[in-house]
Amino acid sequence: MRIDQAFCTPLVHHKNEDIVDGLKNYILNNQPQGVDSNVGADIKHNLKESRFDFFNSNESIIQESMRWFGNSLVETVTHFDNHHREQHLVLNGKYGVGFVDSWFHIGEKYSVHEVHNHANCSWCGIFYVDVGDVGSGETIFRNPITSTFADCGNSYMFTSMKVIPENGKLVLFPSYLDHYQSLYTGDKERIVIGFNMTLVPG
Repeated sequence: MRIDQAFCTPLVHHKNEDIVDGLKNYILNNQPQGVDSNVGADIKHNLKESRFDFFNSNESIIQESMRWFGNSLVETVTHFDNHHREQHLVLNGKYGVGFVDSWFHIGEKYSVHEVHNHANCSWCGIFYVDVGDVGSGETIFRNPITSTFADCGNSYMFTSMKVIPENGKLVLFPSYLDHYQSLYTGDKERIVIGFNMTLVPG
């Protein structure tokens, strides 16, 4: 018997706690008043959100973070590039990363970000700066596989994926994935950075 794992969707985890304190201080000193992006405000509850130009800053912590986020994506895509060499899908292993949008959330108690996905990019990133009180506010990724029928023979294929937030964790995922922030019940503020990326051969 041969089994091909077709149509797999990666969720890629990286970790960097060294940039957490600098990002948190910068964000708390530049707090938005509400959903300053004016994007999807009806699906964001008890959240403050910056405009979508968060990375348009010359501050050293922002530049350092952008380099690491970009390098993490290049490392990720290079891994898949090497994995697919036998299928002749390989590029030259060098990429240029473009940040299409970037923003941050400050979530209060009972904050929620309802189901959505991100347009005009190939990869997206979520970086947990400060998860607040642990035990809630998970990121849930919906399974992109759909079916007209499910029973005990295939129901396992349609489960969602839950990511437990950790300070300094970066999750990279393809832009087509529907996802949401589940209800956050902590008392401390929850701080998360989001961004969308494109790649071109270097």
